[in-house]
Amino acid sequence: MTPDPYGFVNDNRAKPLEEMYVIVSDVGEAGGEGIMAFMTVQGAWMPMVGGDAARIGSMVKIARKICPTRFKVLRFTSRQDVTANYAEARKN
Repeated sequence: MTPDPYGFVNDNRAKPLEEMYVIVSDVGEAGGEGIMAFMTVQGAWMPMVGGDAARIGSMVKIARKICPTRFKVLRFTSRQDVTANYAEARKN
């Protein structure tokens, strides 16, 4: 694995995504959730999502700094290709 300046795991091997991990904020009793993100050194927002446990595990450290007590790590395992639903948008 190659080192990453932000501490992320990067094994340089593209794999089919069969699951998706997402770090979401937990607003408690209101029941709302939102995908957490952090700002990169280049000034871009990076959503806290990953295709495997190792990648999301490295983001949990950042999530703890952003929101130390109120976040969840969710795992989604159902895959459905909906590209055809957006065929017109892809043409532009």
